[in-house]
Amino acid sequence: MIDPKAYLELCAQFPPLGGLSDKVGEILRDELSPQEGVKGAWAVSVGKVPGAVVLTERRLIAVYTTRLLFFFNFPTVQEFDLEQIRRCEAGPQGLYLRASATGDPEDEDYEENLFALEAGPQAELLAALQPLCPALT
Repeated sequence: MIDPKAYLELCAQFPPLGGLSDKVGEILRDELSPQEGVKGAWAVSVGKVPGAVVLTERRLIAVYTTRLLFFFNFPTVQEFDLEQIRRCEAGPQGLYLRASATGDPEDEDYEENLFALEAGPQAELLAALQPLCPALT
């Protein structure tokens, strides 16, 4: 967990974080540790819901809200270990990521998502991810 002052400094350094709701920002603060260096943050949409992805030295963290039963929005955190990202594909719909410990496409223990970004930020995120993910090189 990082303190509120450190989070405000991150928001100043990475403006997409400043656009998160207070609740989602609080969840992200809980996820980050003071020892973890943030390399970048980008505004994304996940299923037309605004959010952000944060790239650290060892993981990619996605934060956004998920709607349940048309009434409830709850914060969602999705974590991708950089060592386990097996697929990273840029396309017109966005950036698709899939991570699994084994790399086996049949493995049922995996994380995946499609993050919609504008073309410039999508290329930036892809360029930042590729050297950090051993399975992509």
